[in-house]
Amino acid sequence: TLKEKCPGDIEAGNIFSPNGDGTNDSWGFIDVKAGVVDSFSVTVFDRWGVKVYTSTDVLATWNGTMNGTKELPEGVYYWVAVYKLKTMKFAKKASGNITLVR
Repeated sequence: TLKEKCPGDIEAGNIFSPNGDGTNDSWGFIDVKAGVVDSFSVTVFDRWGVKVYTSTDVLATWNGTMNGTKELPEGVYYWVAVYKLKTMKFAKKASGNITLVR
C-alpha cells in the first residue's frame, strides 16, 4: 500500500481496491495510535467536487461507496482532513488524492 504523509505524523493510503479480496478493500488513515488524536474530520470528494464520504472517526475507513450503498466508479478522489493531535496547540489541515481501483 502506498502512503501519503500528512503534517503531524498521520498517514493515509492513496490507492485501494474494494473488490472483496481482503487486501486494500478500504481506504483510511494508517497506523494511528489510540489516544493521540484529539479531534478529527475527513471528507472525500469526487472529481466534480461532490462529497462522497465524511467521518469524524480517525479509525473509520471508506469502502468506495456513496452513503454506504452506491458503488462509486474507479478513478481519483480527493480528501481533506482537519485534525488535532493531543501534542498540538492548533488543528492542522491536510489533503491528498486517493485512487479507487475496481
